[in-house]
Amino acid sequence: MRPESGRHDGAGSASRRKRIVLVSVAGAVVAATGLTAFLLLRPGSGPDSGKGDTARASTPQAAATTAAPTTYPATTTSPAGGTSVPPTSASTAAGGWQVTNTTRGRSGVDTAAIALAQAYALLPVDADATRQCPGADMEVSYTEPDFHFTLGAFAPPLGPPPDETTTSVNGVVVCGSSEYAIMGFEASWSDMRGAWTLIPVPAVD
Repeated sequence: MRPESGRHDGAGSASRRKRIVLVSVAGAVVAATGLTAFLLLRPGSGPDSGKGDTARASTPQAAATTAAPTTYPATTTSPAGGTSVPPTSASTAAGGWQVTNTTRGRSGVDTAAIALAQAYALLPVDADATRQCPGADMEVSYTEPDFHFTLGAFAPPLGPPPDETTTSVNGVVVCGSSEYAIMGFEASWSDMRGAWTLIPVPAVD
């Protein structure tokens, strides 16, 4: 009787193992199905979620912008508020006020001399120095003034009037409508700079 009982018990155990395996497989299938459904239904997931992120990333966003300040060329302003323009330029150098001009010969010197008087208000028409000689009345001379002036100085010898080969010359600026002041100047040409440099007389520190 025992051998038959043993065979019956063995068959029953095998049957139970099959049911356990089937239940385990079914449970795994259900768990996998539930996990897949969870992932698919979760917000921001799914096959189109990456496309949505890309679309949002590529959408232009409004941003505050600050315009760069406009930069203008520097202009040299004299104490009197006048300005000089190329080819004549005025600047305050270590040794005093000066003006440069790149035009060779008398034209360059005359232009620079008048610019020097205007830029630094060096040709007043009265003792108050509140009024300056108008530019149209300024005259450049390379000879000693023939009138008695109250203010100003020059460095002799004056002249001769410069030409294309002149490298150094002294002159004066006078006012055609006033004999109160003159402005003397010293001019020197530099081949290296390709320009005249003019300083007033006496030199202004």
